Amino acid sequence: MKISKLLWQAYFLLWPLTGGILMGLTPSPVEAWPLAWVALVPLWFLVARGESVRQCALYGLVWGIGYHGLALFWITGIHPMTWMGVPWLASLAIAIFCWAFITLWGAVLVAIWAACLFWLVPSHPLETRVGRVRFGMNRSKIYPWLRVLLGTALWCGLEALWSGGSLWWTSLSYTQSPHNLPILHLGQLSGPSTVVALIVAVNGLI
Repeated sequence: MKISKLLWQAYFLLWPLTGGILMGLTPSPVEAWPLAWVALVPLWFLVARGESVRQCALYGLVWGIGYHGLALFWITGIHPMTWMGVPWLASLAIAIFCWAFITLWGAVLVAIWAACLFWLVPSHPLETRVGRVRFGMNRSKIYPWLRVLLGTALWCGLEALWSGGSLWWTSLSYTQSPHNLPILHLGQLSGPSTVVALIVAVNGLI
């Protein structure tokens, strides 16, 4: 029973990992930028049907590892540093540490997003922390829009905080460079947060 439960949990973790890897294929060298418009769908789906904050945070962490780990793999190119007098094994260890640290730095951001979104807008509409929705239409139709709105705002807010540091390397807006010219021009006019908001919102609405 325990083995089957673990396998079932691992199966569900494959979904966010796959989505993260797809997002990781959008920047150079693959530059499959259209994937950015669907790569967040698995994470949105799982968070919307999550059972706990911890579970959703794990989904976000796995997605973030897939994305940031692949998008930042180029940093391992600092190895070997033997030309600097660093031994080969030490150089390898430094490269792996840098890659793992920066990957987890970005992945934690996604984990925070997923956990906060679930806490703000749980799976059951009547349990929402942002208050009951009082509009002249069916709540079941409003609730997904509320989740997308809050999720988009939350992601943009977290990226804005993240951009204040020196490791803001893999913003979602980075996935559209250099080929999606209309979106990049929009980013020139209104900043990268608009590009991020569009990507997150489109994925959430699919």
